[in-house]
Parts: sequence; C-alpha cells; structure tokens
Amino acid sequence: MNFNKEFYNKFILGYYTQFVGLAFSLILFIALFFLKNGLKLTISKGFFNQKSSEKLKIAGNLFLIYGVLCLIWDTILLFYSKGELYFVAGISSDILLILIGFSLFIIVDFIDNGNILQQENDLTI
Repeated sequence: MNFNKEFYNKFILGYYTQFVGLAFSLILFIALFFLKNGLKLTISKGFFNQKSSEKLKIAGNLFLIYGVLCLIWDTILLFYSKGELYFVAGISSDILLILIGFSLFIIVDFIDNGNILQQENDLTI
C-alpha cells in the first residue's frame, strides 16, 4: 500500500505493522494444518499412533507460540489504545488459544503413554 509517511506514523511499527497480522495468520494456519493431519492420522491408524502424536505436539507448540505472541501484541495495543474494549476481548481469545495448546500437550501425553502400554501388551502376547 502506498500511503504517505504521516499515515504510517500513527501505527506502532509504522509501515511494518501490516505484516504482523500476516505473520500471526501464517502461524495459525500452519498450526491448524498440523492439527488436521494429526487428527486424520488418529482416525485412519488408531488412537495410539506415534505419528499423530508428533503432529499434535507440533500443533500444540504452534498454538502456544501463536497465543503468546498475540497476547503480547494485544497487550501492547491495549496500552497504545488507552484501554479500548476491543483489545480486551482479543486478550481473552489469546488466553483460550494458549489453553488449547496446553490441552494438546495433555492429549499427546495420553497418546504416548497409551502407545507404550500397547507395545508392552503386544510383546507379552
């Protein structure tokens, strides 16, 4: 976009502020892609699957990174905008995404423990 320099002086990072949302969206898209692949592997190969565990762990990491970065960004915007309610709602959604990331780690731990138990069960039979 070709605006004059006075227009960009109103933003926090100036001209580069427009790329922050793009970077955040890219991280979220990649996280959703890994989540989709992990769920697809879970459905096709069973719940206790090492590959689905790896995909879900990557998705959990990306959700945590996205949530923390957006939380920092929305907090900066909240102070910059002097407390507008729009950014308070954004902070609550960022916290929700951090909780989704942590819950994916819990699910991955269940899958890994179940995978170990299933392997031990297969060895004893």
